[in-house]
Amino acid sequence: MTVDPSPTAATPARSPHARLVDALEAAGVPYVYWKAHRGIARALAGGAKDLDLLVRPASLDGARACLARAGYKRFGLPVGAVPESEAWVAWDATGDRFFYAHLHWAIHVGRPTLHEQTLPWTDALIDSARRAPEGLAALSPEAELVVLAARGVFEPGRWAGAPERLSAEAEAELRGARERVDAGALEALTERLFGASGREALARLSAPGFPGEAGWAEWRAFAREALAPHRVPFADARWRGAVLRSMGSVGARRALGELADALPPPPTSRLRRPGGLLVAFVGPDGAGKSTLTEAVVGWLGELFATDSLYLGRGEWVSRAQQVAAEVKWALLERVTDRSRPTDSGPADDDGRRQPDASPREQRVRWVRDASALALAERKHREMRRADVMRRRGWILVTDRFPHPTERLCDGPAIVADGEDPAIRRGLSAVERAVYRRITRSKPDLVFRLLLPVEESIRRKPDHRAEDVRAKLAAAERAEFDAKIITLQADAPLEQVLQRVKTAVWEAL
Repeated sequence: MTVDPSPTAATPARSPHARLVDALEAAGVPYVYWKAHRGIARALAGGAKDLDLLVRPASLDGARACLARAGYKRFGLPVGAVPESEAWVAWDATGDRFFYAHLHWAIHVGRPTLHEQTLPWTDALIDSARRAPEGLAALSPEAELVVLAARGVFEPGRWAGAPERLSAEAEAELRGARERVDAGALEALTERLFGASGREALARLSAPGFPGEAGWAEWRAFAREALAPHRVPFADARWRGAVLRSMGSVGARRALGELADALPPPPTSRLRRPGGLLVAFVGPDGAGKSTLTEAVVGWLGELFATDSLYLGRGEWVSRAQQVAAEVKWALLERVTDRSRPTDSGPADDDGRRQPDASPREQRVRWVRDASALALAERKHREMRRADVMRRRGWILVTDRFPHPTERLCDGPAIVADGEDPAIRRGLSAVERAVYRRITRSKPDLVFRLLLPVEESIRRKPDHRAEDVRAKLAAAERAEFDAKIITLQADAPLEQVLQRVKTAVWEAL
């Protein structure tokens, strides 16, 4: 009888973490989850919690191959992250969840961004690994006790305590860990970890007062002295801390005040993609560009350094210009013999236009032209900021992306010909030059969102059919030097978003 191995409702697909554990064991790669047991279930569930796996340096290539086979991709760690480690992420499309595996081949603990203490216990911790109920190799109870006690010495802030005293929660965790150890196994492990000082380590960890205040003070003094040979040299630790500060520290931002808002924030707590990524949504009004931008940023922002950019002129600007045009014509019709232009042709930037009027009869809208040029400069500033962020590994998602020639696709808005005044032709040339500089920063992935005119008007009832039709045609014509994926935006949002996420993950 042939058994169908494909996942069904009765046999749900295994998560990426489960597949990774299977791959490591099939390849014979020794590993251990080296953090506290209480974090295993949360790590295996996926999301922002990482699965901290420790392997030997000699097994590093094998572990990387297993990660790749299990569907993981490697990303850059945050600035100031733990040295000698790598970030690997898989995405489960079925459950729409990220799975973050943090691969270590050495143990570094200490203050954030410094990690000034190493624990030379990689081989011993892997050799002492035990099968956890969750199905992966985890620390033995004895190894968990020693690791928790050591981390408490060098990472007091993470335990919400002070260097001299543990928090109540940390003390309770250590007491619970000590109740699970076997005395003989703990003695053998401390001798291996601390060598000649193993008996003293055992005495400190087994003392009746541990981890009370007095017992903790004795253990802390012993651990700092016993592990002193494995401290990172001060110059190296200071350099590690300087990396984060050089990227723009909190103190520098406070000193700069409001000026710091123009600087790209440093990726201090999120993963990065080498070279960054720029994803753009383009399409007519009502296509869902803003909704999809917000959804993708929220999805990626769980793990990655992600931000959104708006490269349009803004709804409030459009409405203000339309109101100004209405007020202008209401006044002109009252005090002059001029009449409002016929309602035909695509709308101009400040209201309606009269397509049959000669260029000399058309009133030059200086305020509109100045506004268009200011808007182009703002987009240019945003793109320069985006370029800096991409070099730092950020993923950027843009609502709209200007096309260098299509005015109705957020491109140049000052349309001038030979009969316009020289100053207006000059403004048009300057604006086009600005847009050429903007489009030098090319997106990596463009989603072209299309939908029927009727649906667009239903979603945006204040827009004219002529305008919507013209913008839809412009969106269909526009070509970008990037991979373009065309989506029908009138499909259910869940389906569109799923296709977008799949394409973005492939681009990552």
